[in-house]
Amino acid sequence: MKTPTANPSHGVVLYIDGGSNPNPGFGGYGIHGYFYNAMEQTDLNKATALDHYATTKGYLLKVKKTEKDVLVEPALYVDASYAMPGISTNNTAELTALLVA
Repeated sequence: MKTPTANPSHGVVLYIDGGSNPNPGFGGYGIHGYFYNAMEQTDLNKATALDHYATTKGYLLKVKKTEKDVLVEPALYVDASYAMPGISTNNTAELTALLVA
């Protein structure tokens, strides 16, 4: 069986959170982030000093010609929130968010 290798030109950055109130009680979770494609060097050279781009570390960055981080173009945004069925705990909501993401 082949070991999967990371493709540095494609990826995903997701943030998750979950909770219940009271604990245990009514719960829910959310997922936010983006799928990305790495920018071509030619696209990076066209960028101006005012352009902001997402990075593989998940934050926006002003373009600098000397930047060593990999700049990316978000290809698809993820923004979702869900209610947990029945009574749940904070831990259950957090883990469900992770599994769904």
